[in-house]
Amino acid sequence: MKAVVISFTSSGLQLSQEAAQICILHGCEARVFSAKGENAALPDGVTPVRGTLREWTGKAFLENDLLVFIGACGIAVRCIAPFVKDKLSDPAVVVIDDRGKNAISLLSGHAGGANRWADILAAGIGARAVVTTSSDNHGRLAVDLFALENGLAIADRDAAKKLEAAILDEEPVGVIMDKNITVEGQLPEHFYITQNFCEFRHNMIISIYRHRPFDWRKGGGVDLHLIPGTVTLGVGCRKGKGREEIDAFVKGVLEQENISEYALCGISTIDLKKEEAGILEFAGRYGLPVSFLDAAALNSVRGDFNASDFVRQITGTDNVCERAALFCEAGEEKELAVRKQAGNGITVAAAVRKLAVCFSGAWDSSWRENI
Repeated sequence: MKAVVISFTSSGLQLSQEAAQICILHGCEARVFSAKGENAALPDGVTPVRGTLREWTGKAFLENDLLVFIGACGIAVRCIAPFVKDKLSDPAVVVIDDRGKNAISLLSGHAGGANRWADILAAGIGARAVVTTSSDNHGRLAVDLFALENGLAIADRDAAKKLEAAILDEEPVGVIMDKNITVEGQLPEHFYITQNFCEFRHNMIISIYRHRPFDWRKGGGVDLHLIPGTVTLGVGCRKGKGREEIDAFVKGVLEQENISEYALCGISTIDLKKEEAGILEFAGRYGLPVSFLDAAALNSVRGDFNASDFVRQITGTDNVCERAALFCEAGEEKELAVRKQAGNGITVAAAVRKLAVCFSGAWDSSWRENI
């Protein structure tokens, strides 16, 4: 994690160095800057801002996970305003006044961690943490933080906003999950686990619903799909198959099985395909890691597979895609969700691993007591 701390006054200079040290103690790579001017006398370890403040902020915004401004909120707001894009991708921004009285979470409080950093920095310098997000102040679950902590993709951000408002208004919330998803920790107040509907979205999605009674089929509520990245694709193909062909075939299988591309966490295939450009380019397009397994590893996978003597003669194993999808690292547990689908010289199968989600961290702020 990378952080930058910038100050604007002499009184804020020492505080900026203290803030940087706190960041370092909590696992950050931190740098300290001063906007007093390139000719100002600065202590070792403090770099003057060169060029305009806007240029510095734009670069810092792109390259860092945390920006700490030692000065007025107005300065920080004007600096970051041109670069603010999205609450799920913007870095955390914390403002500390140059007397060290307040540490204010200004931007990306949940996903970026600004709320937590405001608490950490305040505790370190003896300031008051100022956190204004409603979910924190009301002790309610923050949907974006819950998704981030559990590795879930938010399918509809507008629905997430509506659901967050419903949670703050203490509306009852029903949670519908697939059998592969279990809950750890205490549920927030007004949350209820309802019956599993395994056929819904082909059991790859945890969904949170608000309505009375808790029956998603009746509609009338806020339906938010939170998609865990738990699906491994097993892929095989004839030599020379291009990325577009593989992409089109895989998309067809995913649509048929109601699996979102957000659910994909990786691709597995046989090591004979290490140089297969189509598979490599397909994986790159979706940002997915590729595991190349030898025949011995594939043959070690236990299960009832769609065996082929021809495939065994060529590869040394009777089935590539199903075995590759199911192959597990130590401690993993998977089940075959999509059996071998073949067409146009391409084969695809999919396996899903079990997932435990925890609600506690996204609404229980008792961790602050331990800072």
